[in-house]
Amino acid sequence: MATRPSAISASTSMGNMSTIPTLVGAGDVVLLDSQVHRSVRMAAKLVDAPVYAIPHSDLDVLERRIRQLSEEHDRVWYMADGLYSMFGDFFPAKELSILAERYPTEEDVIGLVRAIAENLSTD
Repeated sequence: MATRPSAISASTSMGNMSTIPTLVGAGDVVLLDSQVHRSVRMAAKLVDAPVYAIPHSDLDVLERRIRQLSEEHDRVWYMADGLYSMFGDFFPAKELSILAERYPTEEDVIGLVRAIAENLSTD
């Protein structure tokens, strides 16, 4: 059985603050859902990469930005929450899974998005 790197943190906020700056490289770009948790926005300020906000759960804008930015950057990171408690809506997991299939650069990422979509299904 293969092992994968892991991180354990005392809180989600501390996990975001320590993990995001470690994963995002200087050649990358970060797209944040405009309503993503404050700790993700704070962690994104620590990365050595450009960071842009996109309208909340707007996958048309997300795809357009992915097409634009993927030509200039090594990786495009999209950061969103699973549940937006202030709005009472969920991460658009199924739609994002379909979008991820169009950009199959990272098999692990597509698998992760698919697993999230299956676990967050509200059907």
